[in-house]
Amino acid sequence: LMQYASKPYDMIIGSLHFWHRDLFPSDMLAQGIDAETCFESYWPAMRKAVSAGGFDVLGHFDFPKRYYQVLLYEEQTIYEIMEIAVSKHIVLEINTSSLRRGCAETMPGNALLALYREAGGEYVTIGSDAHSPAELAADRTAAEALIRRYRFTEVRFEGRCRIPVI
Repeated sequence: LMQYASKPYDMIIGSLHFWHRDLFPSDMLAQGIDAETCFESYWPAMRKAVSAGGFDVLGHFDFPKRYYQVLLYEEQTIYEIMEIAVSKHIVLEINTSSLRRGCAETMPGNALLALYREAGGEYVTIGSDAHSPAELAADRTAAEALIRRYRFTEVRFEGRCRIPVI
């Protein structure tokens, strides 16, 4: 990741897609790996990624939820990861793609956003995880409602610097 830090990017997003036996969540499901096993290996990998840093935005924080339709975590673990992110000036993404895939909430949703706020988090970005033009900015209003609820500041990036969205 550090090789990219010197490039002229506006933003670098960090996210986990492969962590348990180098499998994507849909492959974990196909191989019969249960949610408990998935999340037990996900949170330590997330802590490691955030601790390493080198990126500006933490993408779809509770990503396995999109595939397993459940969120398993220990509050203290999440709080500690959020504290590390805040200390490294890593902004949390509110990702709306889960809403298009059968989840009732964004990634992260209310409980984890409350922990982010409690850990000192104040900045967020909104991502739709668009894989087609029709998905660009999908469900943005849901993310905006969460920003208002938790009194976050939405930011965008230029030259890897945070700029408030007005």
